[in-house]
Amino acid sequence: MNQSPPTNSQSNAQVREADAIYGHEPREYRRYLNNFALVVVLVLLATSTMNLLVDPYARYELIRAPGFNERKPAAVDQVALTKTYQVIRARPQTLLLGNSRVDIGLDPESPSLPQVFTPAYNLAIPGTGVEAALFYLRHAAAHTDLKALVLGVDFMDFLTEAQAATPVAGPRLDGNGQVSQIASLQQTGNDTLTTLLSLSATLDSLNTLLSQRDSDAGGITRKGLNLASQFNKLVSSEGHYALFTAKNREYLQRLVQGPRQVFIPGTKSSSSWQALQEIVEFCTLHDIRLTLFIHPYHADVLGLFDRAQLWTEFERWKRGLTAVTGKPANPVTIWDFSAHGEITNEALPGPGDTTTKMHWYWEGGHYKRELGERMFARMFAGDDGSFGTQITPANIAEHLTLLRERKAQYAASHPDAVERITRLPE
Repeated sequence: MNQSPPTNSQSNAQVREADAIYGHEPREYRRYLNNFALVVVLVLLATSTMNLLVDPYARYELIRAPGFNERKPAAVDQVALTKTYQVIRARPQTLLLGNSRVDIGLDPESPSLPQVFTPAYNLAIPGTGVEAALFYLRHAAAHTDLKALVLGVDFMDFLTEAQAATPVAGPRLDGNGQVSQIASLQQTGNDTLTTLLSLSATLDSLNTLLSQRDSDAGGITRKGLNLASQFNKLVSSEGHYALFTAKNREYLQRLVQGPRQVFIPGTKSSSSWQALQEIVEFCTLHDIRLTLFIHPYHADVLGLFDRAQLWTEFERWKRGLTAVTGKPANPVTIWDFSAHGEITNEALPGPGDTTTKMHWYWEGGHYKRELGERMFARMFAGDDGSFGTQITPANIAEHLTLLRERKAQYAASHPDAVERITRLPE
């Protein structure tokens, strides 16, 4: 039976029916994608705006207001990122450099700093030595006209066994000539994306907002000072004695099992000494007044140096410092705060005591800002007290003899403290 071909009206009806069944799906799908893309864009825009304004790592500091985002606890865990950018905005006259002891112990807004040294910025980076200090010095000098540098040097950072690989500055650090402009731009782009759009930045922004009423939330100030609030919490929960014990065990293990010489065997140098010499030369070239200081190690730490049979190496290191910094062409001031005395011999509260607060120390390796203030007063404000001695090639031998005598006096007058260090397991 023959079928007649469909009429035009029938064909049009079939097309309309097919379009009704299938034709709207692509358009609806495209509309869904467009709406989804719009939502994603709005979420990203809202997230980046929140992270930009809250700024948990002090990367931008467009707004920094009490009760909103003044406290930045997350910046403590991102200290290298925070300080690398913050120092550019601060444009300081004076840099404070060193490791974590300087990071929490020296206040760049100290009233004892000479007016000509202000503003100052604390660019100390925890866990670093003089090699990193050289890189950060160059970075800061690439962005501001520095007048002074205050550098804390640490005996344990100089201990070495062999020549290490030549340190290389990271791509965030300008002025070091080791990083291409492309790598630097890539790092800046990565830092921008991470601080604006990452999940971790978003969570840290929310935590920043929630932390503003917590007096122990801590963070890093506009001038780079670590508020050390983590120590407040630890002292309140565990007490100074527990903190000292833990840090003493850590240091003893490091001193006994790690490198035990301040020079590479058979030489009078190492990567640390080379970096220090370059810092001296850089400061001379750029007319930057350089002040070095040896940290005020608590008597416990001084006892650990003795217990590990490193006191002779400790003295050798100090002689080396005066040799590097005592050249007429590179006039440098160096202060030694590492002698036994009323301050460094501060007594510990007893085990389990979480109420008594020490005045000068958090634990043996880290001192409080109150002690940092005493150091500034001695170095720059004319304090003629007995705490701290300026050392030179001319007086170093007499100075070391005096310190040995004080060590013996401490051992005789504090037998329980000496026994506590002696009993520590290696």
